[in-house]
This record gives sequence, C-alpha cells and structure tokens, in this order.
Amino acid sequence: MSGFSDIPVWNKADALTRLMNNQNLLDRVTDLYLSSTPCLLDKLKQSVTQNDLSAAQSEAHTLKGASGNIGAEQMMALFAAIEAAAKEQHEDEIQSLVEQLDSMYQTLEHELRQ
Repeated sequence: MSGFSDIPVWNKADALTRLMNNQNLLDRVTDLYLSSTPCLLDKLKQSVTQNDLSAAQSEAHTLKGASGNIGAEQMMALFAAIEAAAKEQHEDEIQSLVEQLDSMYQTLEHELRQ
C-alpha cells in the first residue's frame, strides 16, 4: 500500500464525533458500509476494466464520500487518488491504484469488525 501507509486505516474517534458520539449509530453505519461497499468496489473495478473512466470517476467519488463518512481515511485517500487519475485519464495510474483496493478494504474490514 505504497503512498497510503502513513494514513490511518480508520479514525474511529472522528467517525464517532461526526455521529455525536453515538456508538450504536456508528455500528449501524459501519455495518451498512461493509454490506454495500463490496458491490460498489466490483462496479468500480469493472468500469476500470472496461476503460469507462467517467463511470470510474463517479464510482470513486461515491466511495470516497462513503469512506469519509465512517472515518475510513486510508480508503478515502485511495478513492480520491482514483477519482483524480480517472479525471485526468491516467489509465496506468488508475490500474495501479485499483490493484490496492482489495487488500486495503480487507484491512479496513478487519478493523471495523473488531
């Protein structure tokens, strides 16, 4: 995860602050994130594979926002980088970034489920 290792995987304190320190609500929001994100990741990867950079940019933007809402800072940074690369049509950079998605998501999922 070169370039992203200095960014926290999950900033739980920030997420709790956004949700008025409501742990119950945080649990529900993270559960929703975990249930909806794999499908969205697949759509993003499919758009990249099909070289539909406009769709990839839009999907990365959506995922960036969802990640930000739960304090998933590392994923948010990755999606921001994918979104920017798609906007600039840097196909090689997008491919390199997308290759990091699965392992980074698994790391986040592990932290969220603890």
